[in-house]
Amino acid sequence: MEAFSGRGIPPQKHFLIGLGIFAVYGVLYLGAQHFPLREPTLVPFTQWDHLVGFNAHWVWVYIAAYPYVPVVFFSLRSRKLVLAYTRSYLILTIGSVYIFALWPTILPRAPYPTDATWAGIALEWLRGMDAPTNCLPSLHVATSLVSSWWIGVQNRLLGILGFIFS
Repeated sequence: MEAFSGRGIPPQKHFLIGLGIFAVYGVLYLGAQHFPLREPTLVPFTQWDHLVGFNAHWVWVYIAAYPYVPVVFFSLRSRKLVLAYTRSYLILTIGSVYIFALWPTILPRAPYPTDATWAGIALEWLRGMDAPTNCLPSLHVATSLVSSWWIGVQNRLLGILGFIFS
C-alpha cells in the first residue's frame, strides 16, 4: 500500500503531476513566444496606463507569482483538488496558447526604461529571459487566479488572500 502522507495522493505522484503540468506550460508558452505563427499586434497604450504609470518595483509582485503557483499546487491535500487543479491549469494553458497563436501580441519595452535599482536590475534580468510577446491574456494573472481559486476551495481565507494577491 502506498503512503499518502495525509494528502489523499502519494507525494511522488503529486510531484510528477506538478512537474508534468508545469513542463507542458513551459513548452507551450515558450513555443508560442519564440515561434509566432503570424506578426504580433501592438498592445495599445490606454488611458489606464497613463493613470497607473510604469514603476519597475512592480517586478517583485510579478516575480512572486513564479513560486506562488507551484506552492499552491503542492499545498493541495486532496486527490480531487489536485486533479481538478491539473485539469483547469492545462485547459487555461492550452486555451491561452491557442489565443497567442491566433492573435499574438507584443508590448515594446523601449518606452518603459528601467534604472539601476534592484527592481530595475531584476526587471532587466526578466526581460532578458522573456520575449515582449504573449501579452494577452496574462498567464501570470490567470495562473495566479486559478491557483487562488483552488486553494480557496481548500481554505477560504487563503483563497481570499490569494485573490487579493492575484
